[in-house]
Amino acid sequence: MINRFLNIFLIIVLLAVASGCIEDGFTDDSSARPEFSVDTLNLGLTFTGELTPVHSFRVYNRHDRNLLISRIALRDGSDAYRLNVDGVVGKEFTDVAIRPHDSIYVFVDAQFPPVGRDGKLTVKSLLDFEVNGGRSTVVLSAECIDVTVVQASVLSADALWSGAYHVMGDVTVASGVTLNLAEGSTLYFHDKASLNVEGAVVADGTPEKPVVMCGDRNGTMVGRIPYDIVPGQWGGVTFAGPGSRLSHTVVRNTSSGIAVTGGELSMLNCVVRNSRESVISVTDAEVKAVGCEFADAPEGVVTLDGRARLTMNHCTVANSYLFAPVTGALLELKDDGVSCHITNSI
Repeated sequence: MINRFLNIFLIIVLLAVASGCIEDGFTDDSSARPEFSVDTLNLGLTFTGELTPVHSFRVYNRHDRNLLISRIALRDGSDAYRLNVDGVVGKEFTDVAIRPHDSIYVFVDAQFPPVGRDGKLTVKSLLDFEVNGGRSTVVLSAECIDVTVVQASVLSADALWSGAYHVMGDVTVASGVTLNLAEGSTLYFHDKASLNVEGAVVADGTPEKPVVMCGDRNGTMVGRIPYDIVPGQWGGVTFAGPGSRLSHTVVRNTSSGIAVTGGELSMLNCVVRNSRESVISVTDAEVKAVGCEFADAPEGVVTLDGRARLTMNHCTVANSYLFAPVTGALLELKDDGVSCHITNSI
């Protein structure tokens, strides 16, 4: 009796093993196509000459039989992209199989050559997937911009910056030196990089072409949260000398915002928002702001200490900070020596 049951069990095991080894074969249906998690893979803003972050998408086989992708390649043969298909790195891939109701990952990064022009240039390439004589395509898209890379340094002579700059470390404007920022200039700061002004900064932004100081990350952080609203991406700006003027200038996503620790700062139609500490702090210095917006910080949006002097006209101070409990007031006067004059403001 035991031997009979043992024999039946062995037969069942052998049948299961044999059935698991049966090859369903590859579908030859000309209408069978892979499906993709995206139609267009957007690499976002990219700095020419620098390697982009890695982006990915999935390729699905929704069919009941194996799907054989005979060829995967960029239609234009661009050398700018680096591809990884199902764990294999290369430029062109042949005979890539996907099991029924399974998927593979495609990873993409790129390093684009200079575009040779001011502003952004949208670059698109077509990644083709050939199956059973047909072709499916995913569009690879990037906004390329030429940047001047600035390492940690001290500016010891007057300078004019015009265009886009990738600031990789702390930059100090020495005492007696003026850094001029032309309209439309954008300073992309790397993690923890800061601008320290012992001399002066004069930013000549316009309503159409503001000067922008921001982090160098693009895309989304987690899920659909864009880096555009994430604080703490770079250090911030410290003004310690006289004569700085900011016109139509945007400063966003810092750790410490704008700190004015000496001299004076004039601001016209500026936006300073989204800091991990205060958006603007003034200590023993003077700030005059007209038509400005100061918003979004957990430790007091605007803080005044020591013998700080602040004049605000037609300004807005607001707070909708998302990333930590808000523990400070919109406007904090931390010392009896503070002088504050606010008119026509919200």
